[in-house]
Amino acid sequence: MDLNNTFKLGLGGCPVGGHGWGNTSKKDLNVMTYDALDRGVNFIDTADVYGLGQSELIIGENLKNFDRDRIFLASKFGVKVENKTIYDNSEEWFWKSLHGSLKRLNTDYLDLYQIHYWDEKVKFEDIFAYFEKAIDQGKIKYMGVTNVERKDLPDELPEFLKTYSFKFNLLDQENKKNIMPFLEEKSMFFLSWGSLCQGLLAGKIKKSTTFSEKDRRNRAEYKNFHSSRFLSNLEKVEKLKKISNKMNIPISSLSLNWIINSIENSISLFGAKTKLQLENNISCGTYKIENQYLKKINKIFNV
Repeated sequence: MDLNNTFKLGLGGCPVGGHGWGNTSKKDLNVMTYDALDRGVNFIDTADVYGLGQSELIIGENLKNFDRDRIFLASKFGVKVENKTIYDNSEEWFWKSLHGSLKRLNTDYLDLYQIHYWDEKVKFEDIFAYFEKAIDQGKIKYMGVTNVERKDLPDELPEFLKTYSFKFNLLDQENKKNIMPFLEEKSMFFLSWGSLCQGLLAGKIKKSTTFSEKDRRNRAEYKNFHSSRFLSNLEKVEKLKKISNKMNIPISSLSLNWIINSIENSISLFGAKTKLQLENNISCGTYKIENQYLKKINKIFNV
């Protein structure tokens, strides 16, 4: 499977891991994952740390029912959870993480393996070397970087480096400055994570919505869900909802497609916990947003 041939709405595996997303049902997650694959979502992005391996296990179990070569499967390494969360890009952790992911995903190769976060200790030239070794062994096809700025990478990039990824959505545009330098790399694809702003851009969250202690959105660092910023976000989402209603499409679909319309060579990664959430995200597929609507959307979100 080649990146150019993938569906440009990709399933993000973080919610599939269950951890930190409030009450989740393993049955619902399995049904949603199977349905995504069955309906042609052929770009799947996960990580060893999502649900401490649970995301990869659920995805791997469902992959058994489909032609592996027709799925573009991506995972990540570099985050280690012990007594606390640390970043580790060492070669030892690379191989341990890679082999663990392959086992959990029930596959002998990954189409894309990514650095989740750079530990700022290991040189990229060294990291490139063990990625290249894994490619030579047939365990991965391509490399990607996540949350890594272009200025931190060497001037000359290896041909097998195919993707870069940042948090990016209508409500979180701070990373636009980090995305722009990569646009010169014409052979690379952008993968947006947090594309629906942890559900805010799905239009279901209200002023009265509360989040349990098990839900990450309850934490103060998720600033979009607290204080005046939360209220301002809800006002913007309501305006966006009016546009999506005029277009007769789900607001989540419009939010995902805005990214594809805004960033060249991009894939919008979305999260889903249920079959209904999946339906809202992918039912309209990908499309070009008419200029009249695009201008209104950009004005609402100060693009």
